[in-house]
Amino acid sequence: AAVQQHWMALQYASNELRDNLDIGLIAVKSNGLALDQAGPLCKDNATLVTEAVSNDGRALQYASENLRRDNFIVMEALKSDPEALEFADDELKDSLEVIMPALRRDGATLRFLPEHMRDSSDVALDAVQTCGLAVAFATPKVRADREVIRAAVSKDGLALAYATQELQGDEDIVEAAVAENPLALQYASDRWRCDKDFVKGVVANNGLALEFVSGGLSNDKDVCMEAVSDRGEALIHCSAQMRDDDEIVRTAVSNDGLQLLNVSPRLRQDRNLVMLALSNHPRALAHALEDQIHDKDVVCTAVSHDGMVLVFAPEEMRNHEEVVQAAVSQNGLALEYASPRLREKTETVLAALGQNPDAIHHVLPIVRDDHRMMAFGQERRPCLLEMLSERPRPMALKMALARIRMFVEPLLKETKTSWEDARFVLRKMNSLAELQGAVDDPKAFIDSLNKRQDDMGREWVIATLRFRLEPLAAEQDLWWDEMVPVLKSCSRKELLQAQENGKRFLETINNKTRGETAQLLAIAKLRRPFSRVLPVGLPWADVVPALHKVETLKELQNAREAPDLLMWKMSNAQQEWPPAVLYSFLRLRPKMEPKLTELVPGVMWEDFVKSLQVLDPMELHQASQSLYRFLQLLEIYPADPPGRWWFIARLRPHIELALDTQGNTWEEAVEMMFEMDPAFDLKPAIHEPLVFCEQLAEGPQHLRWKTTLRPEELKAELRKAAEDG
Repeated sequence: AAVQQHWMALQYASNELRDNLDIGLIAVKSNGLALDQAGPLCKDNATLVTEAVSNDGRALQYASENLRRDNFIVMEALKSDPEALEFADDELKDSLEVIMPALRRDGATLRFLPEHMRDSSDVALDAVQTCGLAVAFATPKVRADREVIRAAVSKDGLALAYATQELQGDEDIVEAAVAENPLALQYASDRWRCDKDFVKGVVANNGLALEFVSGGLSNDKDVCMEAVSDRGEALIHCSAQMRDDDEIVRTAVSNDGLQLLNVSPRLRQDRNLVMLALSNHPRALAHALEDQIHDKDVVCTAVSHDGMVLVFAPEEMRNHEEVVQAAVSQNGLALEYASPRLREKTETVLAALGQNPDAIHHVLPIVRDDHRMMAFGQERRPCLLEMLSERPRPMALKMALARIRMFVEPLLKETKTSWEDARFVLRKMNSLAELQGAVDDPKAFIDSLNKRQDDMGREWVIATLRFRLEPLAAEQDLWWDEMVPVLKSCSRKELLQAQENGKRFLETINNKTRGETAQLLAIAKLRRPFSRVLPVGLPWADVVPALHKVETLKELQNAREAPDLLMWKMSNAQQEWPPAVLYSFLRLRPKMEPKLTELVPGVMWEDFVKSLQVLDPMELHQASQSLYRFLQLLEIYPADPPGRWWFIARLRPHIELALDTQGNTWEEAVEMMFEMDPAFDLKPAIHEPLVFCEQLAEGPQHLRWKTTLRPEELKAELRKAAEDG
């Protein structure tokens, strides 16, 4: 009974029972190797041994010496396992009737034959039909037999290693060997390993054969190009000169991004090459240089193809919102490697959960406790109206955009539109029902945006144009941020022309001699000329508002050749000239900003300058002479226009993070704060910023959802959304 349960129980039986034929037969039927535990009588029983070797040919080694000479039993063992030939009696190894069936099933059994059999070309020829490397067990005489070696290398090219030197130089044999396995080149004679035409054909089939070339061919560009075109890994076998060749290296990393590790020090500095490598193999990020892994675009390229490579990014990048968003959108589990700050950020968490619900294990507990948010994030196709209608508009919009990203981003990539550009436009939608379309039918949703005729439709077209126009604009020294206002001033017809032919579109607007578009384009073209004459500490963006006040197109166009003249005019013209009036405030930045930062850390110049812009010339002069006294006056008189802007500026460092958490932008918050009482609302808020933020949670009045939907209204909205879908 024990042996029936498991054959190994036989080893614990008494000697008498181990010689019991019935028990032994039960054991070997279960596993032929049980014969090892059987007694001498069983091992000498033909019936029992035949059953054992039929079950497992290796059992022949445990049979009695007498039965290992038995022709029938040995043949049965070889049927089960040709390797059992090792245990057959030496007399049977001389029998062609016994050995030939084994050799034809497994040529490697040639090694078990006596020397005089291994010295037979006929026997070896049969062996190499099934195992080319079996020629290794033949005698030197057989390994010099051209027919045997030809058959061996046709079965396994690496058998060329066992051929004589003469045959390793034989054209027919070498060609047959490398045709079967290009790596057999390593065993060919030097004559072939330095033959350029021959080697090119070999490495074209397996680039790694480049390792075995000679005669300086690893420094031959044609040969190396063939190799890396087939296998990028072949780059490691190229000479140092070839690993510094732009064309060779780009071909290699296009095939295998991990070859970034093997390129020359010079080319490892090439940012575009690194981006190419990461697009092909994101894990090449582990081999990027220190400055490259701190480059946002480089890391974004890697994580957008494999989010989990975020683990190789430095702490700075794991705390970068755009980088982490790209990573978790590709693989939600990458949230594990994000910074603690981003593991509790709404957009990041929802993007991760939407991509992979299991990312919930990496969400910080403070956020995971919001069960409704977790359910919204994990819902495969969330109903925005049903799940978000009770939340304030900024938060609802923030959550909705975080979830719809996974539905629309694949379509955006087809048109090479970035999510950040798309999100800027989508944030202006004021209807959850509209955004629901992105979940229900992303393609129809994108199509509807393309067909919109309103301002949002115009902004959407501009966002989709970026990949076409930005490179063309850069050729004319135009930055994209300056091109956006230009495009907004264009008609829809002109924007459609830009979609069809970006180059012709730019030519058209360049030829304009009047109108808003021409003026905005003229300003955009002043960026580079003005960068040479701007006072130290005054950025280009600060000067742009003053340039918008220049009335004539001709004056702007002339400034491209003589920017210093326009700068002189804005600095010295009468205060009645609008550009000079505005510039008089803007030019104070280099002088006042360092003092402002010292006196009130955290206040941004962009906010503070609005306090200056409501001053008359005399007040502005006094403020510039004594910033400390001016700030004291702002604190004393909060109700005056400068005071209002001052307290808005002071609030920013206190509330900006909380605003972002709510889903509000700073611009929307400024809009709301401008309507509040500076003395009773804004000034006290500096000491209780979180309480103040609660007043801003609903967002600007004109952007709020129409009403808080009652249940019956919610059902009606859902029904309408379903009908529209």
